[in-house]
Amino acid sequence: MTDKTIRLIDVDVAPAGFEEIDGIIAGYKAYQTIKAVLELGLFDYLDQTGPSSQEEISTALKINCIYTPSLLQTLLDMDMLVKHNNKYTNSELARKFLSSSSPNYQGDIIKMAAKSTKWDNLHDKLTRSSPHKKAYDSTGIGWDTLKSLSQRCMQGELQEVSQAIVDWESFQRAESVLDIGGGHGLYAISLCQVNPRLQGLVFDQPHVIGLTSQYIAKYHLEDRMKVQSGDINVDTPDGKHDIIIASHILYKFSNNLPSMLNKISKCLKPGGLLASNHWFEKGSSHVSKQSSLQELDKSLNSPGHHICPFEEYAGYLNEAGFSILRIVDIPSSFDGSTLHLAIKSK
Repeated sequence: MTDKTIRLIDVDVAPAGFEEIDGIIAGYKAYQTIKAVLELGLFDYLDQTGPSSQEEISTALKINCIYTPSLLQTLLDMDMLVKHNNKYTNSELARKFLSSSSPNYQGDIIKMAAKSTKWDNLHDKLTRSSPHKKAYDSTGIGWDTLKSLSQRCMQGELQEVSQAIVDWESFQRAESVLDIGGGHGLYAISLCQVNPRLQGLVFDQPHVIGLTSQYIAKYHLEDRMKVQSGDINVDTPDGKHDIIIASHILYKFSNNLPSMLNKISKCLKPGGLLASNHWFEKGSSHVSKQSSLQELDKSLNSPGHHICPFEEYAGYLNEAGFSILRIVDIPSSFDGSTLHLAIKSK
């Protein structure tokens, strides 16, 4: 069969789908715009300075005046800025999520998305035959990465998990909480803020705990919270505790869950509470429906990202001496995890 040369003049001018393709590209450009103005500090500048003119913004942030009019108009069109009497201010959306003084700040998640090799080098990730094992140097996990993780959990996951623990009938009598692999430590911090008698311990690897300490200091809990460095594979956290939090840390132990749950049990006082928050395989009635893009993001974050079949996990908890008190569906940026609240048998 002979190829027929296409007459360019006859090619369909506007086949269905051009808008969708343009939308994908526009999304990338919009992302880069928000990332750039976050790095420039525009939203923080307006938060601190108040209504400002185009010239004031351009001068203060050292933006080339050639680009300032179209940049500000783009942000107006994106509902990130409001203009009144030729002065610009943050929109409610920007004040809530893009000003670093806001408790709902999400700026580091946006900035880190461009630095993530999971998406930046997606071809390499998809064609790799086995997960890449990162060799941590002396600096380990970055401050920006930890801030990004803390902001992601503030999208509802931390609040729901914390409230479920606080609702436990023995919470106000609890005196110690251990957060295994706690990273930023916000789960333990949240509980210590509610219960003034609670002492907190965050257990994580050596390259993490220096950053954890900064979060503890930010919330002025240095007198009631400590950090301990170690690898849960070989080390044991100090003491026995009334509450243990294990959030999104057991995936890498999915082939050896009984042993790890037994080890966790030994760190818990009889009658104490284990709060285990993880993703589970599809098919469980406790797994929320999520988009395929969310599922891909989840798998890129953690290969083998489901801990095990839901019903199987309940059996492992029972074998380790736990009695399940309550199971809670938890909202998150990945459209839901499952929290098991389990009591260690006396």
